[in-house]
Amino acid sequence: MNSRAGTGMVHDLRLVLVGLDRVGKSAAGNTILGREMFESGVSFRSLTLKSESRKVEVCGRRVMVVDTPAGTLHRAREESDGDTGEDVKSLCQ
Repeated sequence: MNSRAGTGMVHDLRLVLVGLDRVGKSAAGNTILGREMFESGVSFRSLTLKSESRKVEVCGRRVMVVDTPAGTLHRAREESDGDTGEDVKSLCQ
C-alpha cells in the first residue's frame, strides 16, 4: 500500500470479498464502490464464475474491490498448484 508523503495515511485500499455461494459478495462490492460494477441479483446459480476486480475513487481514496466466486480460498488450499489463490493475488497488485 502507498502512503501519502509525510502523513502516514494509507492512500490505497484493497478489499477481497470471500464467502459462501449467493450471500451477496457482489452486491456488497457494488455498495462499497458506490455503483453497479459487478453483476448482482437473485439467482438459483452463482453469478460470479471467476475473480474480478474493479477500481474507483471513494472519498478521495483509491479503492480496489476483488469479487471472488464461492469457495475461492478453500479451493486454493486444496489445490496443490495454488492457481486459484495466485489468481486472486494477481488481481490485488
